[in-house]
Amino acid sequence: MSSRIVKYIEGNNVYLKIPAVEDAELLYEGLNQESESTRLRGRQTPVSFSSVEHALQQPSRQDTYAFFICLQETDEMIGEVSLLGMESAMNRCAEFQISIHKSQYFSGGFGTEASELAIEFAFGKLNLNRIQLEVFSTNTRAIAVYEKLGFVKEGLKRQAYYLDFEYKDLVMMSLLREDYLKKHNMANT
Repeated sequence: MSSRIVKYIEGNNVYLKIPAVEDAELLYEGLNQESESTRLRGRQTPVSFSSVEHALQQPSRQDTYAFFICLQETDEMIGEVSLLGMESAMNRCAEFQISIHKSQYFSGGFGTEASELAIEFAFGKLNLNRIQLEVFSTNTRAIAVYEKLGFVKEGLKRQAYYLDFEYKDLVMMSLLREDYLKKHNMANT
């Protein structure tokens, strides 16, 4: 990482940082790591270093917010969290994605805390009305975390993704602003 770290959103154990070009190697390693997280994301082919570097050199898209998840204690980048597809100001909706790259950080609440920070940012700063996601039906650990965060199952896309030589079902989930505010005892403004 660069010597001057800009912590965009801070939590107790993690912070969210906007990736910079000098972070290309960290992102490249994380995306290509053979792990359960990579498999559960459905990534089947390696990503080239040049494509990662190129993506980080591009100006940020106005419909996307992507962050590195970093440990407060060591500044180590352990994953990513993103809000994507906010094309319509009228709909105020985004697709939520998170990935913890290193299995030693699957437990300990790091992903949950990073998700909470991103969700707070989505509803508090971006004024979104809805966050949605898709998750493999076999990823019960992630589904439990999403439900703990307030996401509600909306449906099932049967055999929607081909992985490990078989078709997988995807669970569709969402979190509405009004439900988030209710859960956190806040007024809907």
